[in-house]
Amino acid sequence: MYYIDYYTEPSGNKPVAEWLDSLDRNARAVIMDKIDQLEEHGLTLLRTNMMKRIQNRDKDFYELIGGRCRIVLYYEVISNSFILLHGFIKKRQRETREINIARSRLHEYQTRRQIP
Repeated sequence: MYYIDYYTEPSGNKPVAEWLDSLDRNARAVIMDKIDQLEEHGLTLLRTNMMKRIQNRDKDFYELIGGRCRIVLYYEVISNSFILLHGFIKKRQRETREINIARSRLHEYQTRRQIP
Protein backbone atom coordinates (compact mmCIF):
# COMPACT_ATOMS: atom_id res chain seq x y z
CA MET A 1 0.00 0.00 0.00
CA TYR A 2 1.22 3.47 -0.90
CA TYR A 3 0.21 6.78 0.62
CA ILE A 4 -1.41 9.54 -1.41
CA ASP A 5 -0.83 13.12 -0.32
CA TYR A 6 -2.11 16.29 -1.92
CA TYR A 7 0.39 19.11 -2.32
CA THR A 8 -0.68 21.91 0.01
CA GLU A 9 0.29 25.50 -0.70
CA PRO A 10 1.65 27.60 2.20
CA SER A 11 -1.78 29.29 2.24
CA GLY A 12 -3.44 25.93 2.93
CA ASN A 13 -5.01 25.49 -0.53
CA LYS A 14 -4.81 22.07 -2.16
CA PRO A 15 -4.73 22.76 -5.92
CA VAL A 16 -5.27 19.16 -7.06
CA ALA A 17 -8.19 18.61 -4.69
CA GLU A 18 -9.77 21.85 -5.91
CA TRP A 19 -9.16 20.85 -9.54
CA LEU A 20 -10.78 17.45 -8.95
CA ASP A 21 -13.83 19.16 -7.43
CA SER A 22 -14.14 21.30 -10.58
CA LEU A 23 -14.34 18.30 -12.94
CA ASP A 24 -17.62 16.87 -14.16
CA ARG A 25 -18.82 13.70 -12.43
CA ASN A 26 -17.60 11.27 -15.12
CA ALA A 27 -14.12 12.76 -15.48
CA ARG A 28 -13.73 12.91 -11.70
CA ALA A 29 -14.76 9.24 -11.38
CA VAL A 30 -12.19 8.16 -13.97
CA ILE A 31 -9.27 9.99 -12.41
CA MET A 32 -10.28 9.07 -8.85
CA ASP A 33 -10.24 5.42 -9.91
CA LYS A 34 -6.67 5.93 -11.14
CA ILE A 35 -5.71 7.52 -7.81
CA ASP A 36 -7.18 4.51 -5.99
CA GLN A 37 -5.17 2.16 -8.21
CA LEU A 38 -2.04 4.24 -7.59
CA GLU A 39 -2.57 3.87 -3.86
CA GLU A 40 -2.87 0.09 -4.23
CA HIS A 41 -0.29 -0.68 -6.94
CA GLY A 42 2.14 2.26 -6.90
CA LEU A 43 4.96 2.21 -9.41
CA THR A 44 3.80 -1.02 -11.02
CA LEU A 45 1.31 1.18 -12.90
CA LEU A 46 4.28 2.20 -15.07
CA ARG A 47 3.75 -1.12 -16.86
CA THR A 48 0.27 0.02 -17.88
CA ASN A 49 -1.09 2.98 -19.83
CA MET A 50 -2.22 4.64 -16.57
CA MET A 51 1.12 6.14 -15.60
CA LYS A 52 4.33 7.31 -17.23
CA ARG A 53 7.60 8.88 -16.20
CA ILE A 54 7.83 12.49 -17.33
CA GLN A 55 10.57 13.25 -19.83
CA ASN A 56 12.84 10.52 -18.35
CA ARG A 57 15.06 13.14 -16.65
CA ASP A 58 13.19 13.40 -13.36
CA LYS A 59 13.65 10.05 -11.65
CA ASP A 60 10.62 10.30 -9.37
CA PHE A 61 8.36 12.64 -11.43
CA TYR A 62 5.34 11.00 -13.06
CA GLU A 63 2.06 11.60 -14.85
CA LEU A 64 -1.10 9.71 -13.85
CA ILE A 65 -3.39 9.33 -16.84
CA GLY A 66 -7.17 9.12 -16.75
CA GLY A 67 -8.46 9.85 -20.25
CA ARG A 68 -7.66 13.50 -20.97
CA CYS A 69 -7.28 14.21 -17.25
CA ARG A 70 -3.70 14.16 -15.99
CA ILE A 71 -2.13 14.53 -12.59
CA VAL A 72 1.57 15.26 -12.26
CA LEU A 73 2.97 13.64 -9.16
CA TYR A 74 6.16 13.00 -7.28
CA TYR A 75 7.12 9.75 -5.58
CA GLU A 76 8.78 10.31 -2.23
CA VAL A 77 10.72 7.12 -1.51
CA ILE A 78 11.39 7.77 2.17
CA SER A 79 7.69 8.03 3.09
CA ASN A 80 6.44 5.67 0.34
CA SER A 81 4.11 8.51 -0.71
CA PHE A 82 2.89 9.99 -3.94
CA ILE A 83 2.52 13.77 -3.76
CA LEU A 84 -0.19 14.97 -6.17
CA LEU A 85 1.21 18.28 -7.45
CA HIS A 86 -0.90 19.47 -10.37
CA GLY A 87 -3.98 18.37 -12.30
CA PHE A 88 -4.89 19.42 -15.83
CA ILE A 89 -6.79 18.49 -18.97
CA LYS A 90 -4.36 17.40 -21.65
CA LYS A 91 -4.02 19.86 -24.51
CA ARG A 92 -0.83 19.30 -26.49
CA GLN A 93 0.21 22.94 -26.78
CA ARG A 94 -0.08 23.52 -23.01
CA GLU A 95 1.51 20.38 -21.61
CA THR A 96 5.00 21.86 -21.04
CA ARG A 97 3.47 24.78 -19.12
CA GLU A 98 1.44 22.40 -16.96
CA ILE A 99 4.49 20.29 -16.13
CA ASN A 100 6.45 23.43 -15.23
CA ILE A 101 3.72 24.38 -12.74
CA ALA A 102 4.14 20.97 -11.12
CA ARG A 103 7.94 21.31 -11.04
CA SER A 104 7.59 24.69 -9.34
CA ARG A 105 5.26 23.20 -6.71
CA LEU A 106 7.63 20.30 -6.15
CA HIS A 107 10.54 22.70 -5.62
CA GLU A 108 8.50 24.71 -3.11
CA TYR A 109 7.37 21.50 -1.36
CA GLN A 110 10.90 20.17 -1.06
CA THR A 111 12.26 23.52 0.15
CA ARG A 112 9.58 23.72 2.83
CA ARG A 113 10.27 20.14 3.97
CA GLN A 114 13.95 20.94 4.59
CA ILE A 115 13.16 23.69 7.08
CA PRO A 116 13.45 22.30 10.66
